[in-house]
Amino acid sequence: MAVTADHETPVATGAVTTYSPLRTGYITAVLAMVFFLASADKNILNTLMVPIQKDLGVSDTRMGLLSGLAFSLIYATIALPLGRMADRSNRRNLVGLAVAFWSVMTAVCGMASSYATLLVGRIGVAAGEAAHQPSILSMVGDFYSRQRRGIAVGFIQVGTSLGIGAGSIIAAQLAQAHGWRSAFLAMGVPGLLVAALVLFTLPEPVRGAFEGKAAEIPPEGVWKSLQYLASIPTIPRLLAAKFVLQLGFQGFLAWSTVFFVRVHGMSNAKAASIFGLSVMLGGVAAQIIAGLGSDYLAKKGERWRAYWCTGCLLAGVPFLLLVLLAPTPWAIAGQFMIAILAGGATTGSVTAGLGIVRPAMRGFMTAVMMLIIIGLSGSLGPLVIGGLNDTLKAVYGAGAIRYTMLFVPICWVIAAGLFWLAGRTTDSDAAIALGESALPR
Repeated sequence: MAVTADHETPVATGAVTTYSPLRTGYITAVLAMVFFLASADKNILNTLMVPIQKDLGVSDTRMGLLSGLAFSLIYATIALPLGRMADRSNRRNLVGLAVAFWSVMTAVCGMASSYATLLVGRIGVAAGEAAHQPSILSMVGDFYSRQRRGIAVGFIQVGTSLGIGAGSIIAAQLAQAHGWRSAFLAMGVPGLLVAALVLFTLPEPVRGAFEGKAAEIPPEGVWKSLQYLASIPTIPRLLAAKFVLQLGFQGFLAWSTVFFVRVHGMSNAKAASIFGLSVMLGGVAAQIIAGLGSDYLAKKGERWRAYWCTGCLLAGVPFLLLVLLAPTPWAIAGQFMIAILAGGATTGSVTAGLGIVRPAMRGFMTAVMMLIIIGLSGSLGPLVIGGLNDTLKAVYGAGAIRYTMLFVPICWVIAAGLFWLAGRTTDSDAAIALGESALPR
């Protein structure tokens, strides 16, 4: 199924050129490749946590710091400036350079001989990955009409699920055969090719062509932009929902492989295979279903994108509980995949955000959202579960992770309620975003 973009509008002339389905499919595929690499390179540490921990001799808390906080500190520092850059400069070039940089830094992680060296490489990966989502999701808002953005984002974010899933399997097999460092080195190489494809074959769309605001540029300054976002009633609710959801989900992704190893006595390669296959099957289905489902419901109003997220999370909680409490690994494989599907299907929350801000603020809004997801949730989620593991280990031993992971479904229930609250103001905010002409709000 091809996603069709609606136009290409050169800035200088304002002429409209329609993409062919083949051209549009190619653009979508390349952007999906970027998401594939980003998720694979970010998640590889989680997949190889057990062999890295044994080799370097560090605690769960320190591994949680490496998985979450080390990545998030630099991300939090530069996400907003890069989001502003995405709103004011060539987004295609920003994405291409970012992919090249984080791919090199992934390879640097493979050369690490100590915890400190691995920490430096991890920070470098974060520095590169802070740029791609604000730029790409801003471009999506200009490539695709409001009615098609959900499915467009869904197809592009298929790359995320494939990156986590296939990346986990490939990394685990390479680590088993050649050591964990070889996996980092091998995963870093393809990014240079994808970076070249982005830089030399993708177009840069004009901003706001669907809303008739192609020439609009927001005022200078991060602070004024933050004030604008804070003035939109839906934004704080949406960000709170994403924070709580990802607080649990990022911890879940970080520690799932370790959960299989410790609770069910599996090898790291076998655990990574179950994790990877579940993420690929459940995650890919989630992105496609999320795009189609949220776009269909959004015909009734943008609020239904947020309500969609509420329904998905509440449906996924029972399967999360089955995953954590089931006695054997084979009894939980299906439930694990469905839990991944439910969490991944909340892609609709991203497309809801695109519709409630002005076109020239989409990159910055996405940067703020990713700051919440990666900078806060991504650092605290793995760290909270790692700290709880160390605290409860004296009582429950290696099985402590079964109980600390119950933190995840609790977060999902809270997030479901917050998405519902966000939906109550989404339609009115979307209408204002289409009609207003100047900042501040």
